[in-house]
Amino acid sequence: MAVHPLEYIYTGGKLEAASSVFSGIWTVSGTLNSVYIKVQNATGVSPSYFNLLNNGVGIFAGTGRLAVSASDIDDEKTGLSIAVTAKQDFRLDLESLASGNISGPIKLLMLVEDHAEDQQEVVYTTASLTNNASEDGTPTLVKMGILTGIETDRAARVRVYATAAERTADAAREVGTDPDDGSGVFLDVVTTSEKLAINLSPEAPFSNMESSRSANIPISVTNLGTTGTVEVTFKFNKIEE
Repeated sequence: MAVHPLEYIYTGGKLEAASSVFSGIWTVSGTLNSVYIKVQNATGVSPSYFNLLNNGVGIFAGTGRLAVSASDIDDEKTGLSIAVTAKQDFRLDLESLASGNISGPIKLLMLVEDHAEDQQEVVYTTASLTNNASEDGTPTLVKMGILTGIETDRAARVRVYATAAERTADAAREVGTDPDDGSGVFLDVVTTSEKLAINLSPEAPFSNMESSRSANIPISVTNLGTTGTVEVTFKFNKIEE
């Protein structure tokens, strides 16, 4: 396990209104542990607020956002536990400008802990299924992790969910139809006889989001071949045991 410092510097001049500062992609998968920001100069006594968006979703909210002012030109958030995935987007936004302007360069430093040493595999085997029949299950993985690969021993469809209720609500969705936003679908892959092993790119964060959380992750497996059991190998990195 290693900690990767990711440093970015904005040199685009003064910021005089709320706006996107810069964007990029995560270069490593793992856990975002801390975020540090420093501006060259800020006018105004009241704080201006920056937010970091992970794949389009703001990490901070309200006064918990990164704050800078004329008297305090840097801020740091530590003790975070935010799952990030290599090749997915991040963006730094100036969401609220108190008054005047902020001048750069603006330095953003993020520390991401990878989980290369925490790579795990779990095998789940269904009962005997006829062609196009499905089985719901809850293999024991981890409470939160990042899926890096899926392998089946025959052609199959594998779906991974946040809750059992969201799995039930998604049961009738056909292959090739995208799930609705917020539907709790972390992964939906189809293997074929020609390609039984899939290395996920981008990788897929997952988490048990039941009211009482556990390492049991709701899944659905559909047999896409002749009658028989389906053996699914989940390859993942651990974030939360």
